[in-house]
Amino acid sequence: MVEVCEQVLKYNPVSIRDNYYNLGGDSIKSIQIVSRLRQRGYSLKVEHILQYPVLEELARYMTRDIAVIDQSVVTGYSILTPIQRYFFDSEELSDKNHYNQAVILKSNERLSGSILESSIKRLVEHHDALRMVYSQKEGEWNQYNAGSEGHHYHFEYFDIREEGSFENEQSSLQKIGDRLQSTINIESGILFHIGHVSMSDGDRIILVIHHLVVDGVSWRILLEDLGSLYESGMKGVSYELPSKTDSFQSWGAALKKYSNSSSLSQERLYWEGIESEIYPVIPTDYPAKGKHILDSSISFSLNESSTKLLQGVQVRNTVQRLMMFY
Repeated sequence: MVEVCEQVLKYNPVSIRDNYYNLGGDSIKSIQIVSRLRQRGYSLKVEHILQYPVLEELARYMTRDIAVIDQSVVTGYSILTPIQRYFFDSEELSDKNHYNQAVILKSNERLSGSILESSIKRLVEHHDALRMVYSQKEGEWNQYNAGSEGHHYHFEYFDIREEGSFENEQSSLQKIGDRLQSTINIESGILFHIGHVSMSDGDRIILVIHHLVVDGVSWRILLEDLGSLYESGMKGVSYELPSKTDSFQSWGAALKKYSNSSSLSQERLYWEGIESEIYPVIPTDYPAKGKHILDSSISFSLNESSTKLLQGVQVRNTVQRLMMFY
């Protein structure tokens, strides 16, 4: 337990009397801890990590009773989840292809394009939902999880070091990002666009994934896997990705089963009562009409001593790495 926590939380040394939250733990890292423990033959639930944060107490809930999850490539039709159905039914989202999340990563060193692309390939093979294909027939949208054969990502290299000025490079970077985002076609089976960009102050990686198959929670897992794959590739050593958890395909099927269950039906009257209530409108201090775009940012950095002081205070809301979303 201690060894896995040190690896995931990147904090050393960890004591059995340490508090998970004080060490910078959160719900996403708990998933990573559960996955790494499973690889070592132990079973632990995410809810236990969040409910019993002191490691000495938490260790009592570790068992050798490991659920066997199929690690083979997931293929076949997958049920649309409720939020996916909402996406396709919504008339406000007229362009279904352009609804993406994007991250830009910066490296001060030049990156190996071949190792980066091979890392992307393994990432797409391992995370099955990145290979989803969508099709519409008689007004109904369907979701199919394609196999690992062929390319299910789009990778491009751009060298903009000779643009004349850094401002021109930034402008070109923005145009590259816009093009990578605007050319996604959800019916093509390629929902993941990658741009490797060389600039005068280092390299950039632009990662664009359609929101149908990624969210803010899964980004951190994808980025950590990608970093580990690239690092091992640069060292020339093999790397085994963490074991798969239940697939998105099985999650959709479980949601449908639960929606027809008697336990959910028993809650229906309660929620219908809540929905039928009339609630007063929250007063507005400064009424405004139309759309408003907040285009500003605030950033700061903490030194090592300040960071350690923060980690000694029990906080449940940790500061996450900032991502640049288009």
